[in-house]
Amino acid sequence: MGVRSVVALEMEAASIGEVARSNGVAEWMVVKGVMDYADPNKDDRYKPFAARASAEVLVRFLEGRFEDDRRVAVTTGPAQRAGWRPRSPQGPFFDDIEAALDIHAPRFRGLFGLARDAANKAYRAAEEARGAAEEARSLLGDFVIKAHSGTFKKSSQVKVAEACGQGRTFIAKVWSSHDEYLGEGRGEIAGGKGVFKVYRISDSFTPDLKSEYAGHVEADRYGPCGVYTFPDRSQFAGEWSDGAPRFGYREYVGESDHPECDFFLGNMGKSGGYYHPLWFPQGQGLMVDAARRRVVCGEFRDGKPTSCSEPIEF
Repeated sequence: MGVRSVVALEMEAASIGEVARSNGVAEWMVVKGVMDYADPNKDDRYKPFAARASAEVLVRFLEGRFEDDRRVAVTTGPAQRAGWRPRSPQGPFFDDIEAALDIHAPRFRGLFGLARDAANKAYRAAEEARGAAEEARSLLGDFVIKAHSGTFKKSSQVKVAEACGQGRTFIAKVWSSHDEYLGEGRGEIAGGKGVFKVYRISDSFTPDLKSEYAGHVEADRYGPCGVYTFPDRSQFAGEWSDGAPRFGYREYVGESDHPECDFFLGNMGKSGGYYHPLWFPQGQGLMVDAARRRVVCGEFRDGKPTSCSEPIEF
């Protein structure tokens, strides 16, 4: 009796390999998600899940292999030309800013310190939230797979499952848009620590992670403490109120409305509705041009400086 030795069939990677060879690329890789058994009963039910799974595996692989570069953004601003890379507000670079504020703008030194503390607290909350999300996935992974691969009766439908583990209650929520929440909660309400992911699904069912929130959650809303990652990979880390940023650290790394600065520390405001909000500096804060090593302190309205100091060099 013969023994089956073929585990899977892969065809499309041959084209990638040929292109790599013809262009002198020595190393390349392909990550594929399995969607059927290649038999007469195959269909496309698992195509969205397989595409998403392969994308997530590739991202995790690259993050683990290139840890130092995982948050480098493709920017066109002065920080890119100077070789500066966005980072969380800690280390000698931010200590230099603090020292300059001590001399030239002492009343903003306290605000700067509070914003740094709020951001670092948010980054810690985000790590805890990702741990809760992984625990939820380990308990409810089968439900998540079926929810993403199944059909929804209407466009606004939400599928929810609940499980208990380690003395806590976890939920998984999957929307018809394939957005998801994994983490602590009860019933259909997210609450505690968890991760929201918002996806765009192309016509070919290729998943595109648009944005992510990781941190504390109250009644299905972001906050009071967490990290939001924007589509251009920039982030806000800090305190939240009514589902919107209130105070902390805002990076500007991709296409943004603030080419004159690389990050902002201070108070935030919002406008727009629930589904299309705008978040921007509002009130007291500091805008930093990392490439020119300059910081501007003062009042901001609708994201623009209104009464601010002359640039302080650090």
